[in-house]
Amino acid sequence: MTESERITNSHLRPIMIQRHVLRHPAGSSLVSQGKTRVLCAASIGNDVPDFRSMTNGGWITAEYAMLPGSTTPRKRRDGAARFPDKRSIEISRFLGRCLRAVVDLDSMGPHLITLDCDVLDADGGTRAAALSGSCIALHDALVSLVNEGRIAANPFRTLVAGVSVVAVNDRLVLDPSYSDDARASMELNIALSETGAPVEIHAMGEGKPFSIRMLEEAIDIARGGAELIFEEQRRVLQETRADHP
Repeated sequence: MTESERITNSHLRPIMIQRHVLRHPAGSSLVSQGKTRVLCAASIGNDVPDFRSMTNGGWITAEYAMLPGSTTPRKRRDGAARFPDKRSIEISRFLGRCLRAVVDLDSMGPHLITLDCDVLDADGGTRAAALSGSCIALHDALVSLVNEGRIAANPFRTLVAGVSVVAVNDRLVLDPSYSDDARASMELNIALSETGAPVEIHAMGEGKPFSIRMLEEAIDIARGGAELIFEEQRRVLQETRADHP
């Protein structure tokens, strides 16, 4: 199959984001994308890193984990193993970087917002779903700071969405399930802002190199998928509740 003849699957799995699903965090969401489900919670604290406390600015960090029952066989609980889960650490850092990129940290005041992203059910695309869901939880946590008079204005700049694309037998697949992901020869994970500008891009070949043309096509497909995620994010942010203005 030549690159010009490549067949693609550019359909995003059904996505739904629920807002205000937990009582205690300042912001929370449950994102369902296909059979993948991720619970995101945004908690506010004051223990910002030392290098930020000197500027009176804020900080955003994230912790990602797959719950033991989210996959089969059972996944050992993070922290129970002798060594830390390197994949969880890598995804946690990815989420933190992407979320910090869409907030004016200097306008946050001396607040630390921690996003806890727990995978309840895994069927591919967990890091992408975690980013799309935690964006909503973060937005609501920042709104709570404004409503409580702790900051003057919401420093949230733009929505951000996570999208995955893989190549299976030279066929590009948007938002792959685990079965497609496991057979991929190329994988792209990309974070896109609402303007379409990339926040972070990870692309890798599994067993063989991939062409720049394939990467460009994968990014184009990812942009289309991100638009559908932004539509869902915008829809859920328009909803209001009496106890969560």
